[in-house]
Amino acid sequence: IYTLSLHDALPIYYRVYDDGVARGFITKKTTLREALLDAKISIDSNDRTEPALDTKLVASSYQVNIYRARPVVIKDGLSVTKVITAHRTGAQIAKQAGIALRDEDETSLMQSTDPLRDGASEVMTVARALPFTFDFYGKTSTVYSLGKTVGEMLQQKNITLAKNDVVVPGVETPLAAGMSIIDRKSVV
Repeated sequence: IYTLSLHDALPIYYRVYDDGVARGFITKKTTLREALLDAKISIDSNDRTEPALDTKLVASSYQVNIYRARPVVIKDGLSVTKVITAHRTGAQIAKQAGIALRDEDETSLMQSTDPLRDGASEVMTVARALPFTFDFYGKTSTVYSLGKTVGEMLQQKNITLAKNDVVVPGVETPLAAGMSIIDRKSVV
């Protein structure tokens, strides 16, 4: 008895997107890793693919994305870290590097202006939100914001002041780490 498998009967077509270049291939290999090796497409251990390299090829066609790893320098205040990563977002890169981010922190990725000095062609900068104590109608908590003033912080937190609300210090006051802000109804 001879059993005919899908790979014996039908070749699989896959389209590979690698650094913006699309190429199509036909294979009878059983995993993406084998198919890429057969097509002479090398994958570094730091590269990522979608689908994963060991995905069994069972459908008649696939779209494959290859994300090539590159060095990225992370500047977080006075701390500088270098990683080799295939990730494309600041949150993913920070997670890989073991750098904790708060929801209010921001990251930006830019091309290095001096790759020889940085040791990488891409630089990620982390802007840390300032911590402060916020008393919101009697409930006190530590809150974080990148706002420049108390008013900007209130906007970022989607807090709209009612007519009788009093904010101390005032909404034009520059936001500073460790400051205390009180928002309460005024007593008439």
